[in-house]
Amino acid sequence: MTAYRYTALAMLVSSIAFASIHPTIMAQLAESSTQRADAVASRLNCPICEGYTLRDCPLPICAQMREEIKQMVEEGRSDEEIMGHFVDLHGPQVLNMPPARGAFLMAWILPIAVIAGGAFAVARSLFGTRRTRTSKGERSDAELNGAPDAETLARLERLLEEREAR
Repeated sequence: MTAYRYTALAMLVSSIAFASIHPTIMAQLAESSTQRADAVASRLNCPICEGYTLRDCPLPICAQMREEIKQMVEEGRSDEEIMGHFVDLHGPQVLNMPPARGAFLMAWILPIAVIAGGAFAVARSLFGTRRTRTSKGERSDAELNGAPDAETLARLERLLEEREAR
């Protein structure tokens, strides 16, 4: 049963890690400059509209920014350089995903910690711990569940006999 728990935990951690890395890997695998420019534009938010990525925003300024990204890709700049350029111009809120450093690190750690804590709580409630051995100072399952021990049973039987004798 312990091996099963470790396997389930390993699968949970690996799936969380893959889910957080996946968009970055996909953006780096884009082959043509247009595809790579689209991938970079999808990782940036429109600096004016809320809820639009730079790739999807219909504003003329976003079209100009997409052309600027395409030109930077053709010049051979890396994705990080291009995104750094737009962060310098518009601030970190232009990033679609927060950087994994400084105060933004909590945006990455907190969801993972909540998921791990929830998985731990579910596993603990499903598999729970029970005491089966008794030693000095420990109480057995019967005692914890309110079942009387042998001494208490003997005392109760004496009391019942005394009551019946009256």
